Amino acid sequence: MLPSFHHLITLTCTLQTHTHTHTHTHARTHILTPRPALSAFPGRVLCWTYNSSTQAMSWSEARNFCQGSYTDLVAIQSEEETAHLLNITHIIPHRDSMPHYWIGMRKINGTWTWVGTERVLTGNGSWAPDEPNNNKDDEDCVQIYIHNQPGKMGKWNDAKCSDRNWPICYKAQCTRDACYGHGECVEVINSFKCLCHPGFDGTHCKTAVQCRKPVVPQNGSVECCGPHGNLSVGATCRFSCGEGFRREGLAQITCNATGQWSGNEPACSVLPPSLSPAPCEHLREPAGGVMMCSEGTCSFHCQPGFLLLGSTQVTCQPANVWSGFRPVCASYSHLLLAVLGWNVLTAACCLAYCCQNQRRSKGILCGACSCMH
Repeated sequence: MLPSFHHLITLTCTLQTHTHTHTHTHARTHILTPRPALSAFPGRVLCWTYNSSTQAMSWSEARNFCQGSYTDLVAIQSEEETAHLLNITHIIPHRDSMPHYWIGMRKINGTWTWVGTERVLTGNGSWAPDEPNNNKDDEDCVQIYIHNQPGKMGKWNDAKCSDRNWPICYKAQCTRDACYGHGECVEVINSFKCLCHPGFDGTHCKTAVQCRKPVVPQNGSVECCGPHGNLSVGATCRFSCGEGFRREGLAQITCNATGQWSGNEPACSVLPPSLSPAPCEHLREPAGGVMMCSEGTCSFHCQPGFLLLGSTQVTCQPANVWSGFRPVCASYSHLLLAVLGWNVLTAACCLAYCCQNQRRSKGILCGACSCMH
């Protein structure tokens, strides 16, 4: 059994900020779900292999045998494949007379069909002279002549599915991970090839197309993230401007399959005085919480074990006051004690009221408490 090498997909994000004096770069790497890699030794050639049996069987039995031990009955795709079948006599000996060899084609609803792919036969195929002729009626399955007789060598003949022939089985080497999920695996004789999806290249479609490094706007920043690299196909770069500046242009651009960005980088221009954030009093970060401010707006969230009471976001308004209520991060343990204390106080008040009014004789229910003898 070949070993299976597994890789972790990493999503790398790079954040760059540009001021009039410095450019800063910060990288973050996120580990995503693992996916299977190509199960093969480096340099090992995988091939589409053929097999047969020493026992003759009906077409249905032949297909069951192939599916149980290999992949399926062979589906012949080209003259090159036929020539190969005629040459591998150590696997498929030549048979000058009955029985011959079954292949993976039969008549379904009156149409010759490759059963493995459910594709209808197109063109004239590779029938022997005067075939198919349905000579014995119900000749709905196909056998191939593997011998050197002129005119029939490598040709097909329709036959009754109950006839006894040897199977020709194939074992496919294309797996779902052969092209790393970025291409279509195509079986060829003694090998396979990957037809890469747009944006990927290489023998196994492992190489992702790269885009150039985007320009960081002055007084702004850009953060790029992508599943195949922060500058590879599918990566997205998001732009933002510093406080006192506004973005002119696109908020984000994406690297496409041709190695080009979907648009141009934006610029950061100075905000007019009328649009500049109004000066409000300095806010303090709540105990047990985190505050983040940008362009006149502050957002809040609490650390684990605390509950946010108040507004999650406040904005500095033109009247130089913050909108909403100042948030507080309350400890869950303190809140629980407060609730329990309130219940005890309520019960005490109820008992005092009932007993002071001398309603003891029959046990009068008062709210959630009762006065008894």
